[in-house]
This record gives sequence, structure tokens and C-alpha cells, in this order.
Amino acid sequence: QSPDRISRGSPACPCTDASAALSPFVEGGCTAPTGIGLPQTPRNGGDGLPVCVPAATHVGYGSRACAAHDASESFCRNGEGPGYCAAEWCYVDAEACAASNELVYASDRFPGAGLFYSYTTCNSTTDESWDIYSEYTTTKSLDGVVLKATLPKSLYPDNYKLDSEGNVASSDGAEYYDRTIRFQGLNIEYFNKIMKYVNVSDVIYNPRSGGSSHRSPNFYTRSVSLK
Repeated sequence: QSPDRISRGSPACPCTDASAALSPFVEGGCTAPTGIGLPQTPRNGGDGLPVCVPAATHVGYGSRACAAHDASESFCRNGEGPGYCAAEWCYVDAEACAASNELVYASDRFPGAGLFYSYTTCNSTTDESWDIYSEYTTTKSLDGVVLKATLPKSLYPDNYKLDSEGNVASSDGAEYYDRTIRFQGLNIEYFNKIMKYVNVSDVIYNPRSGGSSHRSPNFYTRSVSLK
């Protein structure tokens, strides 16, 4: 790999500076039930009390360059941590990476920070990190949430986008990845009708990422996530 890819990530999905988003998590805060001092998340919990979350090691954690950013974390010291401790990764811009072949995941470590990370942009594996993510995924109530659904292709009449000439957009074209162009079709209409009977705040329909296509060529590998 070229030195630029190793140090800054793939040109199509470069590392970003997340220091502004992480700054609230480096200083300040509340005390967890364990007595460990932790910074306060920008939002309150459901009971109106501050939510304590793990602190960022430093404001540059995960930023600007590919590195084994977790190597200095307490759970990675002494060589006894999980395998991803030695893996290089960085925070990335999910929008900028959408059409790339890199795998990008939403980070839930720092609530409300809106951060996304990638191992593949740093030429690392994500298999173990995906297993860790799946282990801690829990079922949540849908009340008041924004439901985000990935529509794997532009397919008339189910779910599709139109190009500037009014034709059904290609699933690999610029219009498909353009989030300012809304999906339409029978599936969208059906979901909108269901929305009238549930307490979901909104449904956002997103294109698949280039990374997910690279990993799962089958167009019908769909995903839904909660915000």
C-alpha cells in the first residue's frame, strides 16, 4: 500500500478530524455508579440525570490518521486485550465514504457525537470489530426514534430514484448516491401508511454504501439501524 493510504486512509474515504466532537468527552463530569469519574454526555438520560460514558483518552483519539488508536486504552494494555487493539482505524466522514468500497460503521461509544469509523480505509480487518458490535447490540423501543433503512438498489416500482430526465436512476449511478434526491415507490408508500399507526418519529431511506456492496454483492442484503 502507498504511504498516503497507510497514514491518512483511502483517498475515497480519508480520515477526518473528530477533535471537536470528542472535546466534551475529555473533560468534565459526572461519576458512574462504580465511582469512576467519567465525562458527561451532551444529552441527559431518560430520567433527566446526566449519562456517564467512557472518557476519550485524548482529544485526538481516532482523528486525522490511521493508527492503532485503542492500543493505549486500559482494556488493551499488557497485551491481554481483544485482537482489534492492534488494528489500525480512524474516524471518517460517512457521507464522503458512501460511494467508496470502504466499510464504515456508526460509533456509539460517545453518545450524540455522530461519529463514524472505518478499519478498511486503514487496510485493517473489521471482522472482529463487527463481532464485538453484534455482541453489544440490543433491542430498543421504537417510540420516538428515527428509523434509518438502507435501500440496496433503485428498482421500479418498489423503491427507486429518478434522474434529471425523469428516468429510473441506475443503482450504481450518481443519482442513487445523491441523498438530496428522495426515494419513491410502492415500498415507500407502504411504509408511510404504517407510520400513521406507530410512534416512530421518522424514516430516512439511504443508499447502500460502496463498502457494503464490496462486502456483500447481493443487492438484497438490507440493513436497518436506530438513531
